[in-house]
Amino acid sequence: MKHIHTVNIRKKLTNILILFFLVICIYFPLDPFGLKIPLLLLIFLSSAGFFAAALKNPCWGETFLWGMIIPVGMIGYSILAGGFVKESLSFGYPAVILLIVIADTEAGLSYEKMFRWTVNALAFTILILVVLDILKICDINHSYIRELIYRYEIGFIGKSENYAFYYKVFLRCSPLIIYTFAYAVFKKKRLLSFMLFAALFASGTRANVIASFFVIAAYLWFKAREGKRGLLFILFLGLAVVIAIVLNWEYIWKAFQGVLNASSAVDSNSVRIGHLKGLAEYYQENPVDVITGSGMGSSFYSYGRDAWINQMEWSLLDFFRQNGILFTGLFLIFIGRMILNSHTERYKKVGLLAYFMIAMTNPLLYTSTAYLGYIYVYKDKVKKKYENNSSHSNLQSGRMLEKVSSASAGSEQKAGFYINCR
Repeated sequence: MKHIHTVNIRKKLTNILILFFLVICIYFPLDPFGLKIPLLLLIFLSSAGFFAAALKNPCWGETFLWGMIIPVGMIGYSILAGGFVKESLSFGYPAVILLIVIADTEAGLSYEKMFRWTVNALAFTILILVVLDILKICDINHSYIRELIYRYEIGFIGKSENYAFYYKVFLRCSPLIIYTFAYAVFKKKRLLSFMLFAALFASGTRANVIASFFVIAAYLWFKAREGKRGLLFILFLGLAVVIAIVLNWEYIWKAFQGVLNASSAVDSNSVRIGHLKGLAEYYQENPVDVITGSGMGSSFYSYGRDAWINQMEWSLLDFFRQNGILFTGLFLIFIGRMILNSHTERYKKVGLLAYFMIAMTNPLLYTSTAYLGYIYVYKDKVKKKYENNSSHSNLQSGRMLEKVSSASAGSEQKAGFYINCR
């Protein structure tokens, strides 16, 4: 009884620590208070018993591979390849966060719900800031909230005619909203879908907006495959959209040109093109690094920034530059296996693809932020395997118990026979 009480306390403590970790990672992604690593260590410490049980369970072998063996190997390789020790450790550790899925599953915790709640809270924060500005209660260009956001490097906030969508309330983890938006769309939660869609627009980034349309398009495509009713719905909706576009073409075209030609968009494009130019020049001078990578923390000259940089917006290319073909290939296999897995929920696959689209042009592919979303999707992949393994173990235990019971019954019968003979 005392053991059960101790286990329940450990479960509650681990759940609270994971929730706190989610809040810190999502609201303060650059970790201004230095809490990420200590919290992660506390999570692992509080769930040590669950990890001990996982070591005996063969279904967790792949998770230990992706969450421990590969990142440790990548950090070591980076240092040997010429990367800086500090940067190799800080840039390489995020994959270790994946091990949280073991504690969450073994202890029967609620990571998925906590992830959705925290991300939705972030989306509502964005909407509240915009609404407060519209109502002239709080001017987001001149407020204490803006000062706090910049002081703790939470994101970028403001409003301007030069922005693509006028408002830009970009909190650094806002791309994670695409996961919960996909959930809301596929689960037909219309009010939540609308609010999350508005939050993605209010974040002010083209990548978030394009990804949200990708989610809607994916939902409609799957809907069309359901049968005649679905197809008729799509045809009717498509016809309505075409008519709306034709009737409002002039306004839509001007708005589209405004988004593309907004000074923030032009500046962003020129920076990214400058990165590519500098990267091409770097590979001309260092052709071997195409295969080996140059190590984490290494830099190259970017014409987009007119400076030496060790990180750029083209995140997959940057990961490849630093880690080479081997570890880039392994990372893509990790992503691909989640998408292709038959047990992964459809809305999670779509959410992951949409997030990947955003992360391709933002430094969000291999970070603690990214792995919060990867755990959310990866959980489906291991959950079925874990349940099957547990069922098999229970079946084996049941059979062993039957054998023991049969043997005991046989012994009793023999004992009775000998007694009667006497």
